Amino acid sequence: MAPKRCCIACRNIKNKTEFFRIVSVNNSAQYDMKQKVNARGIYVCKNKDCIENLINKLNRKKVNLKILVDNQSLLNVLEYLKCEVEEKNSGKNEGK
Repeated sequence: MAPKRCCIACRNIKNKTEFFRIVSVNNSAQYDMKQKVNARGIYVCKNKDCIENLINKLNRKKVNLKILVDNQSLLNVLEYLKCEVEEKNSGKNEGK
């Protein structure tokens, strides 16, 4: 049985592999693509809505991350992940 995790934005619980994992390394956010970095992390769904929701919460300071991380580096990682999702979705739409 795969480990379950909770999205920091929408609070949905899913298999760990269904999330992006972001870790704090020296107070800087990093995308943990292989989910193997030995550091405390947060999870966010692999969809644009959850990523944007988390960005909005960060800008309003309405989220408890449970990791010590520089907000700007986290925003940068989230923008990168949002672009990844948009790129993946645009590739699916082109094949239709």
